[in-house]
Amino acid sequence: MASKFNWIYVAALLAQYPAACLAQRANPAAAVRPWIVVMKPGQTAAEAVREARRAMDFARYPVAEATALLHPTTEAAAGESGYPRITAGKILSTTLNVAVAPGLAPTVEVSFNAPAGVFSVVATFTSPHGQSVVCAYYEPYVRPKHGSLTFQAPQTPGAGLYAEPGNWTLTNVEITDANYQMTTYSAKKLDKIFSATAINVINTGTPDFTPPTISAGDVLTRKVNLNDPQSVFKASLTAADDVSGVSTPIIVINMESKVPGGYEANQVAPLAELNGTFDIVIPGQVLGVLPGVWQVVAYGASDVAGNLFLEDSPAKVKALFGNVDFTVDYF
Repeated sequence: MASKFNWIYVAALLAQYPAACLAQRANPAAAVRPWIVVMKPGQTAAEAVREARRAMDFARYPVAEATALLHPTTEAAAGESGYPRITAGKILSTTLNVAVAPGLAPTVEVSFNAPAGVFSVVATFTSPHGQSVVCAYYEPYVRPKHGSLTFQAPQTPGAGLYAEPGNWTLTNVEITDANYQMTTYSAKKLDKIFSATAINVINTGTPDFTPPTISAGDVLTRKVNLNDPQSVFKASLTAADDVSGVSTPIIVINMESKVPGGYEANQVAPLAELNGTFDIVIPGQVLGVLPGVWQVVAYGASDVAGNLFLEDSPAKVKALFGNVDFTVDYF
């Protein structure tokens, strides 16, 4: 029961103190606003980052809609009855030019059956090198049990003008009902449901589909003293990007004992940089919920175009940082 209490308290603490989580780059003239996500029990670093990126995708929607789209769901098992189903689908925007409105904003139509009423539908398109764009439908009030829906992605400020030209494939569709029961369709299943599963993206500008690189990392704080209310954990990453610029350095840390309570912390620079050294800071009051020995378990970075690099191999993390341990306690 104590673990569950700590878990809830950590989430509440992060919600209460977002403005207290200050971080700066090595250049002190440029302040940044960090973003901290609590890892769930049993998650890998990669899963935590994927979930964080999903939240970023929905951040472009109104707050109420984004909150609903991120609500926990129950996944349908194969052939399970009572769950929502997509019976047919069509992509209405087969060609998109990123320089012409609506830009990289595909439009999708689906036919469905949902005994409990449809709540949301989310469709993801992926480029050959892994860029993605998400379309989502959300209905908080009228929840039809069958019929068809048409919805479009919001305009994407990141990948938009840097989008990879060529065929982007519909790789995933999720339909959720009013009971938060969800059915997921992979690319293989979608081939049988949709009349076509690709859009042609035109970009005559300068595309960017190469992730940033990380050349150095350092744990700058070995002891976080919980007796000092100003105490923080600090690490740095040196990153570079070839076209759009580094926007989000990322580290993932977790307790050595593997109990629930890791944090995936990143910072979003106000202006992207092609290269630089970035400091990432987490307040001691956040880590103090679970004092003990912590470790850096993964690192990475994302660029303005949304290309992500993440490394979670223990050997490579240790090779970059050297000693990955630090201690949070009352000294």
